[in-house]
Order: sequence, then C-alpha cells, then structure tokens
Amino acid sequence: MRFIRSPKLARKVFPSALWSVKSKGKVLYLSFDDGPTSRTREILELLETHQAKATFFCVGQNVQNHQTLFNEIKASGHHVGNHSFSHCKGWKVSTRQYLDDVDKAQQLIQSDLFRPPYGKMTLGQYRALRKKYLVVMWSHISYDFDPEMSVDQFLERLKKDFKGGEIVVLHDNLKYFDRSMEMLRQILDWTKEQCIVCLAIEAKG
Repeated sequence: MRFIRSPKLARKVFPSALWSVKSKGKVLYLSFDDGPTSRTREILELLETHQAKATFFCVGQNVQNHQTLFNEIKASGHHVGNHSFSHCKGWKVSTRQYLDDVDKAQQLIQSDLFRPPYGKMTLGQYRALRKKYLVVMWSHISYDFDPEMSVDQFLERLKKDFKGGEIVVLHDNLKYFDRSMEMLRQILDWTKEQCIVCLAIEAKG
C-alpha cells in the first residue's frame, strides 16, 4: 500500500519528529535523500533556475566519494542533513550499530538534522537520536523510486493536500534519477504558477 501522505499512525509513533513545518503563507519544503551523486549538480542547477532552496539528507559514503558536490550543495544556500553513513535499515541492526553508523556520517556531514533511511527506525533508536538531532520525516513522499506511481498521481495528491509547510521527499539516487528530475521539474513549475516559495528546513538550534 502506498501512502503519499504520511499516515497518522506513523506520526503518533514518532510524535516529536518533524512531519511538516508550521508556516504562514505558501511555503513548500523540498528534500532529497541518498546523495550526493555524480548527477547532483543537475538538481542544483534546476533549483537555482527556480530560485528554490532544499534540504539534502546525505549518505556518509556518498559524501566521501563526492566531497566537492557536497560542498557545492552548502555553497548554493541549501541545507544538509544526516542520512546515516551506509544507508542501513534501522529494523535490521542493533541500536548500537545504528547509532555508530549515524555518528560516522556525522563526522562528515555535521548537521543537526537527521532522516532515517527508508523512514524506518526502532523506538530505541528514535529516542536516542532525538536527543542530538531534529528527526525529519515528511508529509508527502513522491515515490519517484516506484515506476507504478505517476508524476500526475503524486502532484494531484500534493495539490489537494497543500496548506503550506508540507515536506516533500525526492531522491538524489542514480537508480531513478530521471524520474526524480521529472517530478522535480513539475513540482517547481507548479510552485512557480502558484507563487509558492520553496525553502530549506532549519536546523535544530
């Protein structure tokens, strides 16, 4: 089952996580998981064209491999967040292993923002992480990784739900990069038509 909008039950399980941003006016928060990759610059260029800002939740291994691009993300006025070092799934490793992986990524990323890979973590992992990070989830996930989800389906739901302050997840991942870019283009075209401002998520402090 696909939940484009984050289900209420998930919000209750992690109540202090950030699912949306209380915001006055027409504001959308774009976020990208998994990068940086060799094609991250294409995302940065498209965002720049639309004068949009976003938050990039980066994987430590990819930061090691693409340090210049990681620096370009920050230099372009976007924010970065920790997305673990090895993109491990919290349900499959111990809390200690998970936290060590996040700490290893933090040495490279240095952010107060954290998003769990796959959106999955145990309650123990969550309780430990929220002491150090603002755990950022999402209000709407694009399913850019799922070819059965059309761009139109996602946009229709986002437009229907939009009140301001929604957090949207896209991916900076080579496996489905072209789909992600097409979704990004259409989102940015829509926000431009509706005079919606795209901002980056603010850090914890």
